[in-house]
Amino acid sequence: RECGRVTHTPYRVISGTPRIERWVPLQARLDHLLSIARTVLWLIRGAAAGVAQRAVWQVCLVLSDHAATIARAYGLGAPAKEMIMVARGEQGRVWRLDTDTGAFAIKELIILQTPADAVADVAYQEAVLATGAVAMPRPIRTVAGNVLLDVAGHQVRSYEWGDLLATDLGLDPLVIGETLAAIHQVHYAPARPVIGWYTEPVGALRWTQLLDDAKAAAAPFADALAAEIPELLRLEALIEPPTNLQGCHRDLWADNILPTPAGAVCVIDWENCGLADPEQELPMSMIDFTF
Repeated sequence: RECGRVTHTPYRVISGTPRIERWVPLQARLDHLLSIARTVLWLIRGAAAGVAQRAVWQVCLVLSDHAATIARAYGLGAPAKEMIMVARGEQGRVWRLDTDTGAFAIKELIILQTPADAVADVAYQEAVLATGAVAMPRPIRTVAGNVLLDVAGHQVRSYEWGDLLATDLGLDPLVIGETLAAIHQVHYAPARPVIGWYTEPVGALRWTQLLDDAKAAAAPFADALAAEIPELLRLEALIEPPTNLQGCHRDLWADNILPTPAGAVCVIDWENCGLADPEQELPMSMIDFTF
């Protein structure tokens, strides 16, 4: 499934057993699970287990073969050891690159970005970093000034490395509140429209399609999903359009607000940042850290 002992959360150094994320938008989660189910069925029907395993290892090894190219492009020095994959999230894999100048996080993007979108999210990250009030990995541009790098068919971006602990739902809610407040006090307004994925309901038609796909793939959660859809539709009826728009992280939950060995917290995974209403960004953190 993955190379070595890794977790689903980027930059995590000390971690427990990987678990299914909670409170992730169900549409994205179900789309991901259905994709996995189809792939597994294909492998079972059309390929031997050994071939499948070698294919996974090949994917994991390709990017590490280009560590020197990546390091040179971002001006990080010369690799001091093999680049290893340390984490995998919904939108990318994270590799640790150790060079003669330090340690760096190389994020290999599964969901590709346009250069314009990457430049826009880094501009917001740098605006938040400039306050000095939020601990977060600093994005690194290439020596040519670009955020993204295409190498051997992979799209990557680079960050400073940060040692982080595992997700901890017992973090002090006061610290979490102060962190979110510091982010939301940065009144940054990117020149991009609101993305409907963050604001629009999934809708009855799409839920029905997802349920049909789940049943067709013999997904083990199909019956549970069918029972849950009426409640999901009732919840969607409560959705209101955002009004107080400004730059936001847009994915503030426990797996992206992690404790550090020094006792602080660090906010990671900023690639989805953009326009949102800060009030609508609070519930996930409130649920994770106060209930």
